[in-house]
Amino acid sequence: MPETSRPDGRPPSARRPSEAGEVSSTGFNPRRLAVFCYAAGWLSGAAFLLVERRSPSVRFHAWQAVLGLGGLFALGLGSWLFTLLMAFVATSLFNVFAVVTQAVWGFGLIVWGLVIIQTARGRVWRLPLVGSRAERLAARPVA
Repeated sequence: MPETSRPDGRPPSARRPSEAGEVSSTGFNPRRLAVFCYAAGWLSGAAFLLVERRSPSVRFHAWQAVLGLGGLFALGLGSWLFTLLMAFVATSLFNVFAVVTQAVWGFGLIVWGLVIIQTARGRVWRLPLVGSRAERLAARPVA
């Protein structure tokens, strides 16, 4: 009797890229490369965008690292710079924005850890604001 669905709810044809025999242009396991896309935040994602030409899943994770983790890094950096500016305006504003900056960096650290764990487990976790954009960019042919 043919299998109509798998225990995880996906149809039999909807397999993870590494299960479908996907090959990376680097010759390494695409699932491991996807984890490495997040290893150094947006920097490793940018590096894998330059290196990986064939694997859509690796390119998705690389784009998501650049857009998602890079966006959080930019938000944290901007918040930090604004906090420094507030030191010249008012001490109370400096204290408020120092807490906001710490919250932004902490949130970024949590998201970074979660995305690494989910990817290492073979799950695709699309970040809310950038996941669909990363999918579209990963699907584009590489020149």
